[in-house]
Amino acid sequence: MDADKSSIDDSRDPSTMSSIELIRLFTGMYIGGTDQRALHNVVWCLIGHALQESAHGAAHQISVTLDPDHSVRISDDGLGLSIAPDPSTGQPWVERALTMYWAWGKASEYTTRASRRRPMFYPGLAVPVALAEQLSVEIKQQGAVWNMVYAKGECQTKLTRSRDLVDPTETGTTITFQPDYSVFQAVDIDHDYMFRSLRELAFLMNEFTVIFEDNRLAAAHPSTVFHFPDGTVDFVRHLNRHAQVLHEPLSIRKTGIVALETGANAELEVDIAVQYTDAQQFMMVSYINGHETQAGGVHVEGFLERWCHGLNTLHDPLRADRQGLFITKDEARHGMTAIISIWYPFPCFEGAIKKKLSGAKIKNVIEHLVWEGVKTLASDPQSTAWFDPILVKCLKDRAERINRRYGE
Repeated sequence: MDADKSSIDDSRDPSTMSSIELIRLFTGMYIGGTDQRALHNVVWCLIGHALQESAHGAAHQISVTLDPDHSVRISDDGLGLSIAPDPSTGQPWVERALTMYWAWGKASEYTTRASRRRPMFYPGLAVPVALAEQLSVEIKQQGAVWNMVYAKGECQTKLTRSRDLVDPTETGTTITFQPDYSVFQAVDIDHDYMFRSLRELAFLMNEFTVIFEDNRLAAAHPSTVFHFPDGTVDFVRHLNRHAQVLHEPLSIRKTGIVALETGANAELEVDIAVQYTDAQQFMMVSYINGHETQAGGVHVEGFLERWCHGLNTLHDPLRADRQGLFITKDEARHGMTAIISIWYPFPCFEGAIKKKLSGAKIKNVIEHLVWEGVKTLASDPQSTAWFDPILVKCLKDRAERINRRYGE
């Protein structure tokens, strides 16, 4: 099969085509086009593999390097794409992972362990393989280095053992992707975008270290290491680094169980950081599995409802709602900077563009976890250090609201 896009017979029944042919023929359907944004999406397919390794606790570091030949090199210290044979076909698992859409590069004992900390979008490595002028894979496994090379979806070099490792216990995967500019427009990977995105990734996955290096002559940027042990708390500190803050960042990290329709259970992890400033503007950034939900959704709604309920309960347990004296959600978010990060293996969305999270069941779980987190914060003997300045600000906004409504 010739994988050149121009040679693919588009009159054939798509059900008879391989994953590689479909990706090259309907590129926009898989990565949203052929522009720079689409190229970035391919890079995230590669990063997604390293995140899968992290989801199973196998990888702790990822390195992303941009080279002058327009290629990107991504390395991780995980278990490595499996070189073991697939019992049903006899081919190595790595070949299956590189040529089948949504395929995994692990044997079944790894794939059956569904993790709540898996990335939002990981269609597999077949996408970059299909859209690469050349894609090379280096695997460290079983005391040796193994190599494979693909070009435009075609295997050029089958899995080959190239050398022994000095440390036989060393493992990991390095994938070098060079875009096929017969598919992509004449665009390159943007340094600033990758810098911001990888830093954000390190904020959201506090156990992960991300190394970013740009070796292109036009860029000449030094290597940068991103590692934020406090995760979303460090993220909030970063966003408020030029603001007048009212207290130290508050953190809610809780794990709950969502009952699925199948009768099984799935873990849901809430990771939230909140800090107030003296400003009237607010900033709430929400994520599901590391993917920003620009239109918010049930995780934002659930957080705001329980947070506002917590402020009212802590201020006035009797909650004089009938007199209109309660703090509203609008007042509770004035001056707020919040990172709302949810990790859940089976998210649902409103619409195909995945900008708004939906699901009544997970909203109920999120509300419960946030409320438990607020109660934990309130039980801290030092809680007045954060509660008092927040409450003073909210009550001031409430007084202004009442004055606007009823007059002085």
